Amino acid sequence: MGWLVWAPGGVVPRDALMLLVVPALAEELVFRGLLTPVRSRDQTVLRAVLPGLGFYILWHPAQALWLAAAAPVLTDPVFLSLVAALGFGLGLLRWASGSIWPGVIVHWAVVLGWQALLGGPSLRAMAG
Repeated sequence: MGWLVWAPGGVVPRDALMLLVVPALAEELVFRGLLTPVRSRDQTVLRAVLPGLGFYILWHPAQALWLAAAAPVLTDPVFLSLVAALGFGLGLLRWASGSIWPGVIVHWAVVLGWQALLGGPSLRAMAG
């Protein structure tokens, strides 16, 4: 499977709005909002980012339990390495800014760009 293949597709405004809510806002609230603390003097960036990152990575293959059609994507090692890189960057954004909102926007833009321009599967396709 090619992960980043130029393949402009038809993401409609409703899909774009849905991607803002799930996965961007929902996942950022949990993995960066609840599991990644804001910057403090006694905490290193790695200690702050790694717990949320670990759960974020594990969350993706866990979704294959109820999104069976998406299992090949959600369990693929290349996809999970991209998830890890994105999650680390989003954790750094949270730690540096003290807010989840920059991460929500970046997360949304990455997923929207992947689905709209780079051949990523749509939410409807992943839900089966």
